[in-house]
Amino acid sequence: MDQETLDFYATPGRFTALEDGEFSSSDVRKVVEVVQGLLVYDLVAQPFYGAELSRAQADAIHERDTASLLTIARSVDGRPLS
Repeated sequence: MDQETLDFYATPGRFTALEDGEFSSSDVRKVVEVVQGLLVYDLVAQPFYGAELSRAQADAIHERDTASLLTIARSVDGRPLS
């Protein structure tokens, strides 16, 4: 694969771009760890984890913008993402 193609797929798009200073990592395992610690599928939140989701949290399943998802996650838990 040529470098131009690799650069295209490595560049954040409109739904994945974050502001400077937001969480960033080139380690995919670290990103997965953070995401799995923040997001839960709405239909299994209660039966699997005993978690009651607010309306905003449940509606987040339809959100595609990473910055908006982080805003929702931070409204529940303000700890640093790392």
